[in-house]
Amino acid sequence: MTIATDARRKTRQRREQRADADLELPFNERVTVDCPECGEGFEVNILTSTPRQYTPTFGRCTNHECDAFLKFCWDGSTPDEPEDDDEQASLAAFAGGER
Repeated sequence: MTIATDARRKTRQRREQRADADLELPFNERVTVDCPECGEGFEVNILTSTPRQYTPTFGRCTNHECDAFLKFCWDGSTPDEPEDDDEQASLAAFAGGER
């Protein structure tokens, strides 16, 4: 899978070079942000179960007259609920799970 990983990395690098601005957002909250280029406000959110699995999202301003390409990234705030890695059930919970 080296080729796919390399392609994802190159795509992300190109998008980061192309981005007009970075917008830092909290996880799992719908927030209103203002576009740094045109000042138009719009709602956006980052939905993910854990910050460790998150990669930045890229998109355009919702104002059709604005051509800004934006990078949406996590603001580093901690989620409301503490992460608990022990939530996953063991294979013993399923029929035939122990081998």
